[in-house]
Amino acid sequence: MIGTLAVLLLATPACPALPAKPACEGVLPVFEAGCATRWVCPADLAAQGLTSLDLSDTWTPPIFREEPSLGEAGKQPYKAVYLKLAAGEVDDPLVEHRAATDRYLEPYGIFPNITVVKARLLDAERHACHDAVDDADLAALERSVSPYEDPAVGRQRVKTLKGLEGQFRRELTRRAEAAAKEAAKEAARAAAQAAEAGIVGPPAPAPAVPAKAEYGPADFAALASEKKWAGPVAKWKKARNRVEAIRGMQEHLKCEGELDRSETSGVFGWNTQLALQIFQRKQFLGARSTLDAESRDHLIADSHELDFKALLRALRERVVAATGLLEDGSAVGRWGQVLGRTLDSNEFRYTLPDVPLPNGAEDAISPATEAAARALGWTTPDAATRWLESRADLASLVVAVKLPPPPPWHSAHMDLRAEVDRGDVWYDYPVGPSGRLRSHPIERRPSNTLYVKHGDQEIALVRWATTIGAWKEERLESGDVVYKYKNSDVGPRIWRHLVTGPSWLPPPSTPDDDLVQRGRRGWEIKTDIMGPSYASAFGLVMLIHHQPVVRKSGKTVYFDNGIRSHGSVSYRSIVRGASHGCHRLFNHLAVRLGGFLLAHRPHTVEGNLPVTYGRRFTYKGEALHVKLESRGFGFVFEPPVPVNVLEGRIRGRVRRPPAGSMPVP
Repeated sequence: MIGTLAVLLLATPACPALPAKPACEGVLPVFEAGCATRWVCPADLAAQGLTSLDLSDTWTPPIFREEPSLGEAGKQPYKAVYLKLAAGEVDDPLVEHRAATDRYLEPYGIFPNITVVKARLLDAERHACHDAVDDADLAALERSVSPYEDPAVGRQRVKTLKGLEGQFRRELTRRAEAAAKEAAKEAARAAAQAAEAGIVGPPAPAPAVPAKAEYGPADFAALASEKKWAGPVAKWKKARNRVEAIRGMQEHLKCEGELDRSETSGVFGWNTQLALQIFQRKQFLGARSTLDAESRDHLIADSHELDFKALLRALRERVVAATGLLEDGSAVGRWGQVLGRTLDSNEFRYTLPDVPLPNGAEDAISPATEAAARALGWTTPDAATRWLESRADLASLVVAVKLPPPPPWHSAHMDLRAEVDRGDVWYDYPVGPSGRLRSHPIERRPSNTLYVKHGDQEIALVRWATTIGAWKEERLESGDVVYKYKNSDVGPRIWRHLVTGPSWLPPPSTPDDDLVQRGRRGWEIKTDIMGPSYASAFGLVMLIHHQPVVRKSGKTVYFDNGIRSHGSVSYRSIVRGASHGCHRLFNHLAVRLGGFLLAHRPHTVEGNLPVTYGRRFTYKGEALHVKLESRGFGFVFEPPVPVNVLEGRIRGRVRRPPAGSMPVP
């Protein structure tokens, strides 16, 4: 490892010596083309067209900004946890209940800090392991492989494959031996004829019989030309395609240190499924368990390249925070690339059917991220690795870089409004006559669009997939659990209250099953779902949908029906599922939205929001107690952001939200 680092240091391009620092507080180095070329005082950043970019390990998104003037109430309850998770410290159960198994948290809105990605890029042993894997069979995989089968079926498939290959080897060996015997007889006859003719010479060498190990897939496949072997070869090909692809995947997962080597080779078992989920989260793919084309391409890709893309994603979130940008191309369905690389998977670039929108904003985040990467010299995996290794001050580094100017509609107070389109809405009871659940076809998914008024035009900044309510389980006062329709309110609302690190206060109607899980010492409370946690029901940030009501006295009160726009750990539900009425967003997009609103709308800081919440109940003989003391950290927008929730397209026989309950199938 020492030799590798020495080579990296020697390969680092020489940069000119910096001039003397100016006499100002918080002076920053200005980076251009990978080198610090000069210094700048913070007060001079705007005049010189520069942006301060925080690369330190203490960086957090703007939603975790604190307010010292409020004392203890001005401290963010979740900030310390966020920093630990970004640093990869996930094994402490006091930090996060489920983080040790989630491991990589990008799909949950927490990107690794730069030091963590640096360690990945410098992990020579892991890179060498990946390079040594033969990817031929995995690369040839054309169909997705699902893990959802009986492990016994997978083991039988491996056994069948081994048995067929044994048959093929025996047949090919038999043929080779027969050919060798015939060749030996022919050689003996030739020698006898030569002796009769008086020809004297050295004896001919005996023909060699190929060893069993010399036969491979090409030899087995060639047997298919014979009618007798066509069927067995076809059966072998079908089994081999799946088994060898799984083996290739398993080898890469072992390189990542995520798969026990005792896992059955070629069987997509439980351990392999969990290891693949962890790998998928690490690559920002979303944990879908299936070995699909996108996962296959990431498994066989250069591991240096994958780490470099993670570095660019981490840089992108810091650029977003520094610039106040939100425009990601979703309003026009065109996501840009950074240095020729697509940083987001298909899961997180979901295009809604009705985009591009008129006056939709183009992606401004990708060009800004690329400009920052070029200024820092992070243009290739090797260049970024050399740069990171050369910096001894990375943990506390803040730099200045030149980025593209923001869109012309950006200001400290933007005229914003949001629109939630509920898409296709089904009120019909989703249970058939047989008592089984049935799905309703959705052609138009719900969407959440943010607009800005600019001059005489309205610009659609982003259009993101979201969720609406559906039929869900609910507990009655009697204790019975029934199905009830969880409606998403329609009509004008406002975003007035933004809460970061929010807690979810389970209502009495929440079934006990939703609040408990099996722990080491029996049943225990799911503390992560209540928060504060990236895995809480509201994710890392939420916006309350208030309905202003003017009393006769003239006083305005803000009615809260429990509906929010919020981040969600259930990211797969956002493009294919439903909620309990709220409008879910990908956690990292909710974090961006919160930071954008704080940068572009006047607001006051409420700070920590104390609450007294408790719930005691008995679950399967065990007494459990839920206790929460904080709702999160609050900000209040004045004026608030108007939100209009559209009715959507009502489908099915039932035309209004059902008020009663139905039996659970």
